[in-house]
Amino acid sequence: MNWDAIGAIAELIGGIAVLITLIYLSIQVKQNSRMQRQQNVTEQTNRCIDSGQLLASDPEFADIFSRAMNNTELTATEFRRLGGFLFAILTDFEEMYYTHKAGQQSEFRWENLNKHVFWQIRPETKGNDWWHGMKGNFYTKEFIDYVDQLLETGPQTS
Repeated sequence: MNWDAIGAIAELIGGIAVLITLIYLSIQVKQNSRMQRQQNVTEQTNRCIDSGQLLASDPEFADIFSRAMNNTELTATEFRRLGGFLFAILTDFEEMYYTHKAGQQSEFRWENLNKHVFWQIRPETKGNDWWHGMKGNFYTKEFIDYVDQLLETGPQTS
């Protein structure tokens, strides 16, 4: 066996090692992407639970929220409290909008988020008043257009 043959064998072994490494890395990237999507769903679920717990643990705010969803008049202070709550919900929804757009959000979660947000700011609520009064102050134009379309057509299901 001459040096050329030994060099060719070494090159072949090196090429196989690189191929195995690439396959391994590809598997790792897929697993990481899957774990990231699951983490996004878990974090979103936790934030939804937190907002529900706020309503359940604060009877005064639960009353404000209920009246807002029934389009009953609120005092200025009550409307500000509602606005703080909706700001948190809509800011989270904006983050999830861009996460979904990047392919990192599961479809079932995205559909449920759309329904949840629609219900809180639908046209016949004080939430809608807040949205139309404040949207231009806090959110991107793309997101505002998306939410306005959601309000116009209602949540779509697959």
